[in-house]
Amino acid sequence: MKIQEIEFSRLIPADYNPRVALTPDMPEFERLKNRYAAMSEVLGYDIHQFYMENSKQQGYKRLNRAIKAPIIHRMRELTHSLGMRFHVSDAFCRECNDACNCCGVPPEWGVSQTGNIGNAIIIAREKGFVTFSDVMESINKYFDFPWVGACGYNTGSNKARALLYDTTMAQWLRSNWNDTKKGTSPARAYGGVLVPDGKDENGDVIYRYAIKR
Repeated sequence: MKIQEIEFSRLIPADYNPRVALTPDMPEFERLKNRYAAMSEVLGYDIHQFYMENSKQQGYKRLNRAIKAPIIHRMRELTHSLGMRFHVSDAFCRECNDACNCCGVPPEWGVSQTGNIGNAIIIAREKGFVTFSDVMESINKYFDFPWVGACGYNTGSNKARALLYDTTMAQWLRSNWNDTKKGTSPARAYGGVLVPDGKDENGDVIYRYAIKR
């Protein structure tokens, strides 16, 4: 593998916002279409078709874990062999992270919000299991605001807002933790890394770490 060092001052942001939904009338749409067509020709298979066939999700397409995990784990091993930290934003391989965030912020800076499932996975990786109380302090500190008033958050419907009108986001996160059938719960959202294993003295689900390769 060839590794190239580039001075930080030479790195420039993209000339377009990759988060903006592309439409066929945009020049960037045609450019990306041609790029993927060229990549598909080199690889010998249609990239778009490959993603469609190997992504179980509706809407946003994310390749299934069986394809990506072995590659990401090898990337982690290489990164560590070079003396660097490894961070991955993919929900399926959060157990590979060296900190609770996915953006590479070192844990020693102490600026990361630790009340999240990413941190719960790391805790479970270290001690074999995790409880809600392990991440509760940060959640109660930063998410003690009304669920219905969460800025930029999709609350779904008027009925949902009415039912949860007096609920804080911290309370909702605890409920989400304990609803193992919910798609956003630790049991369902991260590729099976955390497995429900009984309840603690507070009535919260205990999650056991299931090693995934």
